[in-house]
Amino acid sequence: MMDQAARKQSQPDQVMIPIKIQCGCGQKYVFDVEPAGGQMVYAVKCPACGVDGTAAANEVIAQHLAAQGGGAGGAATNGKRLCPSDEPQRLYTRRDDDDEKRSVTIEYAQAHQKQYIVKLEGLHERSDAEKEVGAYLFIDMQEPDVDLPEYELPFQVMGMHVKTEDGRDIGRITDVIASPGQNVYEVTADGGNKVLIPAVDAFIVERNFDDGEMTVRPIPGLLDG
Repeated sequence: MMDQAARKQSQPDQVMIPIKIQCGCGQKYVFDVEPAGGQMVYAVKCPACGVDGTAAANEVIAQHLAAQGGGAGGAATNGKRLCPSDEPQRLYTRRDDDDEKRSVTIEYAQAHQKQYIVKLEGLHERSDAEKEVGAYLFIDMQEPDVDLPEYELPFQVMGMHVKTEDGRDIGRITDVIASPGQNVYEVTADGGNKVLIPAVDAFIVERNFDDGEMTVRPIPGLLDG
C-alpha cells in the first residue's frame, strides 16, 4: 500500500488562484479556488443578486493559467474574443492600454476546455507568449471578409460611443463581459469613471454600427459609478 507521503509526492502541485469578480449588478466578490482541469469545481453566485458567476470565474482561471505559460510560444485566449477567419494574416492584437494594433499570423490553434491555445508566428519562447497575456485577438471591423453570425460579437461594439436618449454622453465601450444570462458592457467615460450596462433590450434602445453609436435607456442608479 502506498503510504501518505508517497501519494502526496505522486500528485501534481495544486495552486490556489485568487478570483475577483464584478457582477453585472455592480457587486464585487473575491475568493480563492483550487481549479480542476482549468475549471471551477463548484458553481458560484453573486452574493447580492444571485446571478451565476461560474463562467466569469473560469475566465479568470484561464487568464491566470495563461500568465503561468501556455507552453513554449503558446498563448491562451478565451474563445468569446475570437472571430472566425480564414485569413490569419488579417488578425490583429491590441491591449487596453495601447490603441495601436499589431498584425499577427496564427500558425495553429487548439481547443482546450473553453479556451484556445494559439501559436502566433514569431513567438518561440514562453517569455514571448507571456507578453501577449491580456491582449485582444480580433479582426478589424472595417474589413470583415467572413460570414458573421446573426448574434452580436464583442468586436462589433468595442469602442462604440454610448449616450442616453436625451443626448447625455456616457463614454465608450471598453469591454464586453460575458455572463450566463447576458453580456454586460463596460463603458468608460473620458475621466476614467466606469459603469456597467447589461446588453438587454430593456436598456439598449439602438445600436448604430455604421456611426459607432449606442443609445441606452438607463434606470435610476444604473449610471452612478
